[in-house]
Amino acid sequence: MSQIYQLGNDLPKAEKILTESIQLFPKVNDSKLKSIILHTLANVYGMQVKYTQALELDKQGLDLCTKENLVFLSRSFTITCPTLYVQWQI
Repeated sequence: MSQIYQLGNDLPKAEKILTESIQLFPKVNDSKLKSIILHTLANVYGMQVKYTQALELDKQGLDLCTKENLVFLSRSFTITCPTLYVQWQI
């Protein structure tokens, strides 16, 4: 649902849904889902020019992928993060 709002450029609603999803992490035992949610919220933050928050969430997601050996998912983080650093000179 959050991606529908994101694609429709209703970023506050997308952010709200994703933030609520993160609050449920302690009840969820699915590292893949958690990393996807973190990365999606990082993208929403990036679209809102909240680059510091975006990079922090991508770092959390990448750390989770590394810890859980989610190699395929970790590639999306390793492609995105350096691009953000260069683009926004953080």
